[in-house]
Amino acid sequence: MQASLRPQANEKTPVLIKGGGFVTRRSIEQCSSEQLALYKSNIFSGDSVLILAAGLGIDDWAFSFSFNQVTSIDSDTELNAISRYNFNVLGRKNIERIDGNAEEFLENNKDKFDLIYIDPDRRNEKGRQILLSEHQPNVVELLPKLFEVCPKVLIKCSPLYDFEMAISELPCTSEIYSVSKYGEMKELLILAERDKTDNNVSIVCSDVSKDNKIISYKTQNKREFNLKIAEEIGTFIYEAGSCLVKMRMNHGFAIELNLLALDNSIAFYTSNDLNNQFIGRCFKVIKSMNYNVKECIKYFKDNNISKANVKARGLRFNTEELKRKLKLKDGGTDYIFVLPFRNQTILIHCSY
Repeated sequence: MQASLRPQANEKTPVLIKGGGFVTRRSIEQCSSEQLALYKSNIFSGDSVLILAAGLGIDDWAFSFSFNQVTSIDSDTELNAISRYNFNVLGRKNIERIDGNAEEFLENNKDKFDLIYIDPDRRNEKGRQILLSEHQPNVVELLPKLFEVCPKVLIKCSPLYDFEMAISELPCTSEIYSVSKYGEMKELLILAERDKTDNNVSIVCSDVSKDNKIISYKTQNKREFNLKIAEEIGTFIYEAGSCLVKMRMNHGFAIELNLLALDNSIAFYTSNDLNNQFIGRCFKVIKSMNYNVKECIKYFKDNNISKANVKARGLRFNTEELKRKLKLKDGGTDYIFVLPFRNQTILIHCSY
């Protein structure tokens, strides 16, 4: 079993593999990746943290570096035994893993904490659930009890969860973290605060790169964007990252970086300048042209392009239809975007 899980564990939690730890199939599928656990521990710190529905314990491990004491609860006794073993081989002595569920612990607990972190189980007999009220434990129902022992509760949600629904389900939401890893949306974190009295919600969009570099953008949930549409395609094309698009903050971020939009309906921008602080991907433009199937096919033939990374956005047809029309196979080093631009449809050939 461990041998078959090793590749996935090495990708998500290399610290366990290097340290001689163990995992189970379900726990490695559901746990935070090591990089994202460390991301959270770099944001929150204090004397004590309570972790509910703790799972494999990667978040326990990460928070043990930023909190003096980690109290961790899970109802899976077998997984708890594995986690205790893992904490021991990793040398983390300030983590206490307790058998039980969140409700039982809170009923008998007398301690106070600086932060509660909860990663509720999003699966039940009906499959994956999105709403917090459908998770186990039910965070919405449990929140008053959580606030009795801690002023701040950090909740890990499904990446599919809509942030406006979070504000609706939890009016005490003060911050929302949208986190992607290598450009792929991975975690949505909701910070609920007991003493919150206003309607402001801070939005933090972050991407963790393969070299562990983190680029973040912080703003407010209620903003109006004065978006400018480009007159022409510049030297570079920017595609906003998933953590921005998830929160619908891609236009605001582009404006702050002085990028010009191709169209209001898509998360693509252009500039003659290269900006290394962009969250997403930046492409060098090789050629832009009006989208005409025959002319595009001729252009590909003239330039020996038989396969490319193709994407269509904001149009009546999707990417798969586009590839069939252009007779292109997947792969290669060329990037082809077909997008709306100034009431026309254009094709942009790029390198990355």
